[in-house]
Amino acid sequence: FSRQDLPKPVSSFSGGWIMRLLLAKMLLQAPSLLLLDEPTNHLDLDSLTWLESFLQTLEGALVIISHDRTFLDRTTTQTWELSLGRLTTYKGNYSKYIEDKEERRRIDKASYDNQQAHIRQTMRFVERFRAKSTKARQVQSKLKQLDRLERVELAEEEHSISFSFPPAPHSGRDVLMAESIAKSYDTAQVFDGVDLHLQRGDKVAVVGVNGAGKSTLLKILAGQLRSDRGSIRMGTGVQLTYFGQHQAQELAPDYTVLESLSHVAGDMTMTRMRSLLGAFLFRGEEVDKKVSVLSGGEKSRLALARMIAVPANCMLLDEPTNHLDMLSQEVLQEAMRQYDGTIVVVSHNRYFVDRFVNKVLEIKNGKATLFDGSVDEYIARQERLAQHQTEAAAPISAEAGKQTNKDNQLSRKEKRRQEASKRERRRQLAGPWLKKLAEAEKKVENLELRKEKLESRLADPDLYQDTAGWSEVNKEYDDCNRRLDRWMNRWEEAQIKMDEIDSQANGDS
Repeated sequence: FSRQDLPKPVSSFSGGWIMRLLLAKMLLQAPSLLLLDEPTNHLDLDSLTWLESFLQTLEGALVIISHDRTFLDRTTTQTWELSLGRLTTYKGNYSKYIEDKEERRRIDKASYDNQQAHIRQTMRFVERFRAKSTKARQVQSKLKQLDRLERVELAEEEHSISFSFPPAPHSGRDVLMAESIAKSYDTAQVFDGVDLHLQRGDKVAVVGVNGAGKSTLLKILAGQLRSDRGSIRMGTGVQLTYFGQHQAQELAPDYTVLESLSHVAGDMTMTRMRSLLGAFLFRGEEVDKKVSVLSGGEKSRLALARMIAVPANCMLLDEPTNHLDMLSQEVLQEAMRQYDGTIVVVSHNRYFVDRFVNKVLEIKNGKATLFDGSVDEYIARQERLAQHQTEAAAPISAEAGKQTNKDNQLSRKEKRRQEASKRERRRQLAGPWLKKLAEAEKKVENLELRKEKLESRLADPDLYQDTAGWSEVNKEYDDCNRRLDRWMNRWEEAQIKMDEIDSQANGDS
């Protein structure tokens, strides 16, 4: 909430913002017991990491229902599993629960197998000597032992389901190119000058604070919303699909769940359709439910299943996990990891996206910046930059007041001496890093030029007539990208170090 939001009536906010307000109100009450049901659903990444830090220091007890695995791992010390009508307690966070559950299942299975072997051996003895009067007492003793035996029972395993996306149709290397995209609502500018270039196989997580324009950008890329300025081009052979929350309201109410899917599933077999629906929690007779009787969450899951059933090589998804349980999230996550097309996804669920994305698009202050790596790597990078800025600002802030008085007292000669000392100190500290920075800048410049030339060659249709030539150019292009990433990282490291040196040289004198 900004300062401008504070005097506004609560009724003027959306449901998501009201949920955030209620959560803030509860936290300020400092309760001894806090019950949270899906607290992360309406939080952006910054708010989510802040809430994690707050709950880690909370002195009271805490019970959380959440489908955000990373959030649970960072805030809980005990896990309650409610499965098949039974509540089981495990020590540790969610990841520890997964490990312990598997170990407990393995131990129970070994005990069960041993007991079954003992029962079979005893029954063989009984069957063999039942008719012999000399063994009658032993037979009866064995049967009584079996009656008194406390049987080991294996817990039922929840039905496991897997599915994979239809093969992505072949497309060109360039999938989606957006240039100078701008969007405003009345006088409020959402973003301006957004450029984006996606290639085949890119899997991108879109991050930013609530209201930054993540969903708006996705709608513009999907052609669901017009931008005020800019252009969007699709590459050769690109087939795009889009999932947004509004699609749940567009389902035909008279169809059953299975019929609704079959109308978009093409030649998908009945087995695959049922498997896909099962992954989204429509199992058994539930596939025969009418769409009109489904809840909002069920309609959202069905809309997502319908989108996935359509063959595509570029998928745009807005909060696809909002109504999925852990198992369904993992099934979808694995399918996305194996998917060979391009994905752009808006999601607050870090664990879900971190297992398959290879790039992060940050929407911040009306601009878009694309980073290589996972969401965890992006967060770690932002934390390092924030720490560097804090460390650089601290000595400046502490000395600012003192310096004003000192400057008034120092003679011009003394000031010149101090400035010379600063320059010498900077030269001594920065010498090796200036060399590294210059070297990295030169390498990056050369590699970017080489990359442009290779891209021009890859855009030439004649190249694809020569398989060996195409393979060689493609291999060189991938190698050029890897080297460019390495030198960009070295440049960033040298630049951060130079900023630190400048801060030290200015603050220590």
